[in-house]
Amino acid sequence: MSETDENPAGYGALIRQNRNFRWLWAAQVVSLLGDWFNLIASAALIAELTGSGLAVGMLFTVRMLAPFAVAPLAGICADRFNRKHILMGGIGTIVVGALLDVFPNTRLVLSGMSGLPLIPALLWWLWLASRRSMEKTEGKSR
Repeated sequence: MSETDENPAGYGALIRQNRNFRWLWAAQVVSLLGDWFNLIASAALIAELTGSGLAVGMLFTVRMLAPFAVAPLAGICADRFNRKHILMGGIGTIVVGALLDVFPNTRLVLSGMSGLPLIPALLWWLWLASRRSMEKTEGKSR
């Protein structure tokens, strides 16, 4: 056995020794803190607006059950399609959604669509990107 097999590194040693892992770990910590602050702020806002414990409980239920509903579909997509394209499509969707939140009354110059009709266009774009990814992948395997 080698020395590394006998003395496995713990997380502390991994964080100290591996710069890339340290950055990934720090980014994950910041992301999780942001998620929890968002959940706490949402719960406080709902409690203040409704005064109902049931509404706050529904918020927690919906926020915790959503990943369970999406995970099977996300797993299938991650296995079948190019992850880079999935990531780029997801980021593009988030950017467009954020822009629509910031500027809700604006119209997109190129398409002339407002927020709601944009959803099918985004889904079509994601489908097209994944289809092209699959065509490229199938072409390489032949």
